Amino acid sequence: MEPSYLRELDEIKNKCLLMAELAKTNAENALKSLVERDFTLAEEVILKDKEIDRIENEINAEAIRYMTLRQPVASDMRLITVSLKATHDIERIGDEAKAIAKRVKLVHQEGVAADLKHIPEMGEAVFEMLQEAVQSLTSENVDSSVSVIRRDKQVDSMNRSNFEEFSADIAQHPENCGSLLALILISKSLERMADHATNIAEEAIFLFSGKEVRHSGLKSKLGE
Repeated sequence: MEPSYLRELDEIKNKCLLMAELAKTNAENALKSLVERDFTLAEEVILKDKEIDRIENEINAEAIRYMTLRQPVASDMRLITVSLKATHDIERIGDEAKAIAKRVKLVHQEGVAADLKHIPEMGEAVFEMLQEAVQSLTSENVDSSVSVIRRDKQVDSMNRSNFEEFSADIAQHPENCGSLLALILISKSLERMADHATNIAEEAIFLFSGKEVRHSGLKSKLGE
């Protein structure tokens, strides 16, 4: 029979993966609600964010209990630490999905056909990063994590293009300022999701290699 402490570690890890899948699905649905003008779906995204928050609270409580009672060895402590950091990033991804969903009505309320610029393409890139980042937590594949880090600059570039193009549209069509500003903020939310995916990928590298990427200078080299 598997020792109870291993089952507890697996439970924390599995809840982290479940939380990540829910956040990714919510993010995808938030963008879908924008593209398809589906206000009902946008409301569902907002409501489901509470489930993501609930799982994060469970993970935090179980991780603290494990550290208090089990006196974990170094490798187990690293898994707990990475799980806590990853769940924080996942929760923030859920928050950004909710923020997008809240702005869907504002984008379309002025009765004009919104030009979403690079937002759909940007969303696809972000969701692929999220998927790869989460998989890197279980695959022990550092190359997968590195791939996520390298793609972050691509998303940053699309966000800058969106900002410039939407800002130009505001100057030409100030009557649509509300919806255009909402689109700028939606683009920024996607860019932040990519940042959180990058954080998760960095934590995966630390989990399996013990190397700290975030402050080592390696991150900037990978992004070149």
